[in-house]
Amino acid sequence: MPKIQQQSFTSGEISPSLYGRTDIEQYSAACALLKNFLFHPHGGISNRPGTEFVAEALGEGVLKAFEYSITQTYVLEFTDQNIRIVKDGGLVVYAPGAGIDIVVDGTYKWTESGTADNEYYLELAAGGDPGLIRPVKIFENADATMQLIDSDAYEWIESASGTSEFYLQLKDDGGSTKLRIPDTIETNVEALDRGNAGALAAGSWDYTDNDSLGFSTIYVRLTDSVDPDTKAVTNIVDKTLYKWTKSKKGINEFRMELDELGGDPELDEPGSVREFIPGIIDGKLLDEGTLGYLSVGEWAYGDNDTLGYDTVYVRLTRKTYPDPDYRTTAGYLKAYDTGFLTAHYSPIELKEGTLGELDSAQFAYGDNDSLGFDTIYVRIADSGDPSAEKDGYLET
Repeated sequence: MPKIQQQSFTSGEISPSLYGRTDIEQYSAACALLKNFLFHPHGGISNRPGTEFVAEALGEGVLKAFEYSITQTYVLEFTDQNIRIVKDGGLVVYAPGAGIDIVVDGTYKWTESGTADNEYYLELAAGGDPGLIRPVKIFENADATMQLIDSDAYEWIESASGTSEFYLQLKDDGGSTKLRIPDTIETNVEALDRGNAGALAAGSWDYTDNDSLGFSTIYVRLTDSVDPDTKAVTNIVDKTLYKWTKSKKGINEFRMELDELGGDPELDEPGSVREFIPGIIDGKLLDEGTLGYLSVGEWAYGDNDTLGYDTVYVRLTRKTYPDPDYRTTAGYLKAYDTGFLTAHYSPIELKEGTLGELDSAQFAYGDNDSLGFDTIYVRIADSGDPSAEKDGYLET
């Protein structure tokens, strides 16, 4: 009886014309038939896994494998005018804050449909096809976190009623910020309570028009009852102003000082510090730690190097050095005064409906107005005009 020496399976299946070629190297690592197995680079094989239900197809179509690299493989579902991507047992979709902004002043406009009340269709600002395919999902209030202290865009004005109450408006023309009523408002140290404008207690907020502005907006009274515009944010990675020097104590702890000659950067103790890692829109909030014992992703304030002044110390999450000379971009770290305000919103996922019959918080795709092109139709939660909202209010 002949002896068969099968050392590995790296040659896969070979042609019948090679069945007798025991003299070639590939012969001992090949098979005539290898079905429902997966190859391994080191020579072994294992059973092919079974299939699983991921989602219902959008219609008749085909599935195609797509291999970007050894570690990045996908299945593409092609149906009429649609492509969906499957990865790791699920559909690849946009999350809130990561999609295509379809409320952009100067790029798109929303026009009320002539066939149904409170339904609006998307077109280019100059009119015409926006060129967007049928969306899988649309999110309303997609920009779920908003910083309310922004000296370039907003300003806080003291209200004519109440004690130390301030309302938010646009800086350039004193108009509406187009911000809706938030779910919560918090500083970087505490959440504010909901109150009543005109009688706000310290550490509370409201959403109304208590000053005959002609629009509703956010009112706040901070815990220390000061103007919110006095609460600053400072870029503490700025090559023109500061430098970071490794501390003599702790592991990968760096202190902030003035550029060139060093010295006191004269920064008061911040309420919080954020590290702006690429892909994290609002930055990663660093935990406050203990000087000399900082863990990864922590900061502290004090003097741990006998400097003669207090300053900020950090141990970064992903980079060793905070300094721009070590490929850390300007603004990578920001320090916020205690009382810095942030509003939080719950994104609303619009459900797909029927053109001409959309309910509140629904969308559809097609041409219900003889436009000559298919586009997105929406009826947002309050049945208003999407164009009246701020940029980023809708994402697909």
